[in-house]
Amino acid sequence: MSAAAAWLRQPDVQLALAIWCGVGVVIGTLLGWWRNRAWLGALAGLVLGPLGWWLTWMLPGRFRECPGCQRPLRVQATRCGRCGADVLAVDARSSRSSLKGSVTGARRPW
Repeated sequence: MSAAAAWLRQPDVQLALAIWCGVGVVIGTLLGWWRNRAWLGALAGLVLGPLGWWLTWMLPGRFRECPGCQRPLRVQATRCGRCGADVLAVDARSSRSSLKGSVTGARRPW
């Protein structure tokens, strides 16, 4: 048995590695969720640790623009939380429609 294998078999080292991997996955998942890439964040956090967290944070997020207020929305959003625009109704329109960029429903004055 090599010295590295004997070192890895110590209970304290195994516990430290388990904590390192657990913390890496949790923080990577949270950062990835914020950027709309949770799985990528979890994997990068597990494999690379703090460097993976930084890479997850620096990658561009997956967002789209609200048709009403032009604010970034998550890809899964069906309605804008700021202006109330129905994103699914706008997406369902034909690309040739003259109403493609308009918002259905009343806008709030704020």
